[in-house]
Amino acid sequence: MNEDKINSVLIPTINNILKKMCILLKLLDPVVEKIRLLKNLQLNDQDGIFEKISTIFGDIAVESSKITGSYIPHELASNLKN
Repeated sequence: MNEDKINSVLIPTINNILKKMCILLKLLDPVVEKIRLLKNLQLNDQDGIFEKISTIFGDIAVESSKITGSYIPHELASNLKN
């Protein structure tokens, strides 16, 4: 591969991949935080644990759908439940 091809094709492609990886890592950060929160919750039914778990997994689903491009805004998701 000659130097011109490396500069014109390979380096921009690598830069593009790295930028997309950074975006993906930023999107995954809230998901990881929610999983940590879930792990640290005390299992006590009086505290409404199942509601908390449901909320956390709902947030994880939202963040995951943003990554995959199938995001439905929260207001629309709430309307779908009713």
